[in-house]
Amino acid sequence: EGQRAPGDWEALMSMRPIAIHGLENPGASDKGVYQERKLLREIVRGNTPPDATQQISAEGRDTLHCYTQDSVINIPVEDDKDDIELMRQVGRQVLAIVQEGDSVPSASREAHIRSRLDELDGGYSPTVQ
Repeated sequence: EGQRAPGDWEALMSMRPIAIHGLENPGASDKGVYQERKLLREIVRGNTPPDATQQISAEGRDTLHCYTQDSVINIPVEDDKDDIELMRQVGRQVLAIVQEGDSVPSASREAHIRSRLDELDGGYSPTVQ
């Protein structure tokens, strides 16, 4: 089964410490990997000019914001509400808070989002379980 439909485990375990690309048998789904390798080779060789359309601030703080979150918040269970619906509701609130951060200057964006998340769950408490 691992040979007919290899998964991540088979892919990782079949790798050598240094990849020999000539020994690989790429599938149709590997197209992105090969494009990424080509792009990286061109960058390393200096064949790709820097992207002059992107300005980087002196401190690197005025960058494109992203909406990824790894925050852990404490939301008590509500007996009269379905857990799935409660998670959806809280997830929408978290997304709204993160999107609200787009209007805040980059240097203070993280602190703003943290304080708003603290308002949502009452703040960090080491005794909460």
